[in-house]
Parts: sequence; structure tokens; C-alpha cells
Amino acid sequence: MRTKQFEGGHQSKAYLDSLGYPTIGTGKVLEHQKYDTMPNQYSNMDMSEEEGDSLYNEDYAKKQSEVQSLYGENWNTLPSEAQGVLTDMAYNVGSQGLFNKFPGLIKDIQSGNYSGAANQLKYKDTSLGDVEGNTSNWWNQVGGTTTEGNIASGEWGKGNRANNRGTSNYDVLSGLGDLSSNQPVNSLFNNNDKLTSALPTK
Repeated sequence: MRTKQFEGGHQSKAYLDSLGYPTIGTGKVLEHQKYDTMPNQYSNMDMSEEEGDSLYNEDYAKKQSEVQSLYGENWNTLPSEAQGVLTDMAYNVGSQGLFNKFPGLIKDIQSGNYSGAANQLKYKDTSLGDVEGNTSNWWNQVGGTTTEGNIASGEWGKGNRANNRGTSNYDVLSGLGDLSSNQPVNSLFNNNDKLTSALPTK
């Protein structure tokens, strides 16, 4: 599953995520308090892969249910690819956070403007596009800028777009086409879902 890949797979020992939250398993946040160093109460915490997978499956199903409820009655009319992107985003930023922080994304998906929705992930101002300083904070935080930069420099291959949450979700939405223009839906999400390779390290 793509979300599990983006979370880096199972981590048996507690660690601080990129924002400083104590985390364990497959992106399971232990406390919504940021730290510079691991608090003592979590330093010796250990979680088996079986327990981690169970918690992940519960969390993912909960996020999917929450997103469906917040999205409303037209959820079942969405392509599974779009549902998958929204659920993954909710896993990353929280269900309420998704709807509060990405209203343009939700609006574009509701209207079938999937290329516009993709741009909502990447840009602060979608009308400006690729200009300096216009990439969103979220895009930078999840490594979208780094991934695109490493691909552009030739350090990474183009296939690594599928390994990053930002670039992968962007490509999935872009690949759907705009339903308002009667463009076909493809199966990019399902193809990405099968990818298990890890993001390369320097």
C-alpha cells in the first residue's frame, strides 16, 4: 500500500518524525507534542511488526471512514484513485487537517478538476505555477521539491516520483484527467500501489 511506503514501513523503535513528534510503527504518532530529543518515556519503547501492521490497518480504515464522512454523499462517485489520495493525505495531516488546510484540493476534486487538484498540492498559488517560492509548505515538508530536484539533476531516475508522497499523489491526480472534459481515468494509482521500493538515500 502506498501510504505504508510513504511512512517508511514499520519502525520497531520509537523515533521523532520530521516535525518532532514521537512516532512508532508505521507512522503512529504517540503524542502531538514536538520535541528536539526523544522523551524518556518513549526511549525504550518497542513494537512488533505484527502489532504495528494491526495498528496501521486500524488507523487507515479509520481515516478512510472519517474522510468519507467529511466529504459527503458523493464519495462513492469518486474514482478509487482520488479516494486513495484523500485517504493518504488524511493519514499524513489528519482528516480535519485535510479539509481545513486544503480546501482548494477538496473543491477541485468535487468538481472533477483533477489537474487543478494536483496543483493545489504543489503550489501556494496555483495561478503562478513553477515560480520561485511558490511551492507549498506541505510539498516541501514531504520532500516533493527534493525528489523533483534530484530527478532533474539525474541523481535519481524518474521512477522515484512514485516513491514520494507529494510527487506520487500529484501524478495520480494529474493522471485521472478532468472528468468535466470527459478525459479518461487511468489506473496510475493501482500501479503505484504495487510499488514497494524505498526512497533512495544519498
